[in-house]
Amino acid sequence: MCSSDLGLRASGYTLGLSALPGVITTGDEGRITLSLGRKEATLLVSAGGGITAYRTFDASIKSEAGESLLNARAIGRELRITFEQIPVELRRQLRTLTITGEAGAVRQVESALAGWAREAALTLDTGSPERGEVADQIAERIAGQALEASGVALNFLPPKPNRWAQLV
Repeated sequence: MCSSDLGLRASGYTLGLSALPGVITTGDEGRITLSLGRKEATLLVSAGGGITAYRTFDASIKSEAGESLLNARAIGRELRITFEQIPVELRRQLRTLTITGEAGAVRQVESALAGWAREAALTLDTGSPERGEVADQIAERIAGQALEASGVALNFLPPKPNRWAQLV
């Protein structure tokens, strides 16, 4: 059963990673934010006062034990491809590469990307580990923004049944 079957409708959509503070830059200094999940990575590039690129890609490989592990080399390849696809005038504005996610995965990807980041004149930033899960931070920010907005009705309220529906 989907939300439209229940009479619910979305009031808006948000690119999750863009809800975090500082991810979307203003002015002349751009930023690349790489968020690592369990099996995927999300990449948001902000330059020129907006979102220049936004990608989510599978970044895992299966280990001999059958568990999914992040593949730092694949993440690096996807990051370099995306970086080269950005127009040169916006690419020159990029100054910081921020990597967020589980601490072990962040360290692994950071060590794999350190050389490339230096060559691309990017400063590596691994964020603050005490902030918690990225998904939790995103949910908190989106909820906070919805609560701060004035005059916005609650989302996804169930439909009010008419008298006929109440009798049946």
